[in-house]
Amino acid sequence: MTLAAVLCCTGMMSVFTGCNNKPVTPPSPQTNKATDVVMEYAYTIDTVLQNRFNFTVEYYDNDGQIKMEAMNGLTWKKSVKAPLPATLGARLKIQLKEGLDPATMPKFKFTYSYSFAYQAVDKDGKEAGTLLVVKDTVTSSPKEGMVQQLLDSLDGVLDQHCYDFDAKGNASAREW
Repeated sequence: MTLAAVLCCTGMMSVFTGCNNKPVTPPSPQTNKATDVVMEYAYTIDTVLQNRFNFTVEYYDNDGQIKMEAMNGLTWKKSVKAPLPATLGARLKIQLKEGLDPATMPKFKFTYSYSFAYQAVDKDGKEAGTLLVVKDTVTSSPKEGMVQQLLDSLDGVLDQHCYDFDAKGNASAREW
């Protein structure tokens, strides 16, 4: 009797498993293939900096060329879209305004901020990767008579960020 029960169960298993002969479809991979990277650059300075220094921004444009623009207000923003692979980034250059003497400049406090947001997109501009944002606010108070040393140590660059993007839109930080 046990042999009959085992044979009966085995036969039933064959029937049940034989009925489900549809192939299992794996989940489809992400259909958006990265073709470009979009980067939003932004720098903001306070009026203390604006009154003492001139600022220019160097940045990588859509075609991978380095461009330069004067920062005429408190905020500078730019959006670029470049084909992958790409190098993108920006740096904020600083120069003491004419007529000011860094040796006699009294102590002051300043603040600036930056924001870099980037994302890989497909040929239609749809998301093909994770949106990443790098941002911070920096505050400093150079002591009286120390402004020239600060400028010398910065070598004319207050802030800089640069990234290489591979063919899939993955980013890695690099030197300017």
